[in-house]
Amino acid sequence: MTSPVDLPARFRVFAYGSLLFEPEASQSLLETSPAILPGYRRTFNKISLRRATPVEESFAAFSLPENRFVRDGKNLSLALGTERSPEAAIVGGLQIYPAQVRAVVQNQLDRREGFSEDRPSNQNGYLRCEVSVRQGREGVSAITYLTNPDEACPWTIGPEIDLSFRAKILINATPVQPSPGIARGLDYLRKTREELASIGERDPGLEELARAVQQFDGPWQARVGTL
Repeated sequence: MTSPVDLPARFRVFAYGSLLFEPEASQSLLETSPAILPGYRRTFNKISLRRATPVEESFAAFSLPENRFVRDGKNLSLALGTERSPEAAIVGGLQIYPAQVRAVVQNQLDRREGFSEDRPSNQNGYLRCEVSVRQGREGVSAITYLTNPDEACPWTIGPEIDLSFRAKILINATPVQPSPGIARGLDYLRKTREELASIGERDPGLEELARAVQQFDGPWQARVGTL
């Protein structure tokens, strides 16, 4: 593989979760093409306030700990993040913007992902990082948002929350009536799976989570989707 290249005429973002189907500043997006981030796997390991659903509007099928997964009358959801795994790789999309919109788009992404250089690092759920992604035999520089691995980060969940528990969190956060706007709960899982399927990819971790959801009988099963 060649060394990473960074062509100044373009601003590149590696998308692996919601940015695949909800790109930021879509009006400025020039193109998206498949790319691979080595050394990580994709996983729902980030607690999300942004994708929370009011309890009365959600399936709310399971009793989960207050404050951590239920807050201010809302069922908190999970968002996709990353986990270091030397033998793994994440297939996602390399999104390309004109260089002149970099500052604006990066600021929008920072707000969306809850990242700020002005707060203590362990309070950031994601860290904005410069990475090298593969396209064919070429390495390309891009920014992406990786899950904060700091154990003191209140937004990151670890192996103590098993797959069945994560499935319950997503079910609880799913609105009973699908609604426009950002994807919440199982709609987030389904849309990511569909985007990957559109380029001929299936993520083993997401497929395993989808099967975990199907183990719980209920109307939410249809929201996982079929590929």
